[in-house]
Amino acid sequence: MGKGLCNNKKLQYTKRKGVQSMGVEINMDATLDRLFAGFKKLSPLLVGIGVTTGLILFLPKNILAKMALENIPDKIKMIIGIVFIVSIAVIVSIIFFQLFSCVGNALKKRRWLAQKKLLYLRLSPEQRGILIELLHSDGMTEWFDPTAGIINHLESNDFITKTQPAMFFGIGGAAPVAYAPQAWLIDWYNEEPQMFT
Repeated sequence: MGKGLCNNKKLQYTKRKGVQSMGVEINMDATLDRLFAGFKKLSPLLVGIGVTTGLILFLPKNILAKMALENIPDKIKMIIGIVFIVSIAVIVSIIFFQLFSCVGNALKKRRWLAQKKLLYLRLSPEQRGILIELLHSDGMTEWFDPTAGIINHLESNDFITKTQPAMFFGIGGAAPVAYAPQAWLIDWYNEEPQMFT
């Protein structure tokens, strides 16, 4: 019995240890996420450090003398140089990352829009007729039955969206709901109105 009690204690200790290590891993993940989230942003402090160290290194001696910085020890200058190089490298990396992210997001959006436009061309005449009616209506708003299959298809494929919550009455019954075109569809309509005639 004593042996069994000892084994139970060991098992409980192991479980507690496992929970603690899991908590440490979660905390570490959260810390790393915050660290890299900050790394993605160009900090004014980082820019200030890069500019300040660059000025100390490259300003003419007569200007440095006016600020009493002309007699900086070589070791201090070496440290300033290292800080300057590191800060510039980080700034360039952040700018490159942001540009790469912007280009990637733009390409994703373009592909998404191309897929939506192709899907629009594949809609049935009845489905396209609803969208054309909606785009040509006053305020680009129309009331439809939210339980209708054709309306659900257009909504699930991001062509239209509800402007108010649906109200259901019993099984299969619902009041008409106001729908409006999605923003991307309105933009496309403004750019190429001939596609919606």
